[in-house]
Order: sequence, then structure tokens, then C-alpha cells
Amino acid sequence: MKYLSLLCLITVLNTVAAHASAGQLACGLISIQNEKQKDTIYSFVITQSTHNTWCYDIFKEKKLLIHQTSIPGIKGNEGFKRKSDAEKVAKLVIEKLKNGEMPPSVNEGELRKMKVL
Repeated sequence: MKYLSLLCLITVLNTVAAHASAGQLACGLISIQNEKQKDTIYSFVITQSTHNTWCYDIFKEKKLLIHQTSIPGIKGNEGFKRKSDAEKVAKLVIEKLKNGEMPPSVNEGELRKMKVL
């Protein structure tokens, strides 16, 4: 298990390093263990997007699972105004994935509760 975690961490760090020129500023690694998703590791990377906004990517193991360029749960295509907001929502989505919610939808009420809107 330690070897697998280390390998996944190295993979995430390599991904961040490879995309550093694209504005990667934050990443996270979340390991979960339950019967349905034994030893599943989720990670996220926050990137700068168009018009000085932020977006996130969520990975399951090494596979890109979600590329979110706009704020989920609201109308429009605008990205997050703050990097910290993108990170909050990415962590929420990972929590939903951990709990087996598919799709891991985010609604406007959740965004307001987290003070993203």
C-alpha cells in the first residue's frame, strides 16, 4: 500500500511539473479505502484558465476523470474567480466520489454555503 501511494504521489507531482507552464498552482492527493473502492486514490490539480479564472482536474488513480473549466451548478461558462474556490469545489467533488455519488453534481446552494458565490 505504501508503494502504491508513493507511486501515485510521484505521478501527480510529475503531472504538475509537466504542466507548470500552464499555470498549475495547487494539487492534492486523497486516498480512500472502502469496500466498493478499495485503495482508490483521487487527486486534483488547479490550473489557471482563460480570463484570469481557475479550473480543476480530478484524477482517479492516473486517469483524468473530470476536467471542470466552469463553475458547476450555475448557468454560464465562467471559471472560478479565486484559486481557493476551485480547490474547495474540487475537494467537495472528491468527497462525493468517495461516497459513491455519480455523477458528483454540485448545486448552487452548496456553492453559496462554501462562499464560492
